[in-house]
Amino acid sequence: MNEKEYLEECKRFLDYFSVDYTGDTVILTDGGNSCIMNMKSQWAENFGGHSINGVARYVAEKLGKKVKYIDI
Repeated sequence: MNEKEYLEECKRFLDYFSVDYTGDTVILTDGGNSCIMNMKSQWAENFGGHSINGVARYVAEKLGKKVKYIDI
């Protein structure tokens, strides 16, 4: 998978977990620190061991967006 395809897969992953990356700032919470550890998960191959927030930070960087953490 090339970088463009990987970015699209990351966006699909974030959509699944309802992380909005469409604005100027990606808002993250402490709940996004959960790592994908279930090797039977549809996300395990590409994101096993990665947190939701980690993927969101990657997408934000690639799209030139800011990241903001909030307490919930």
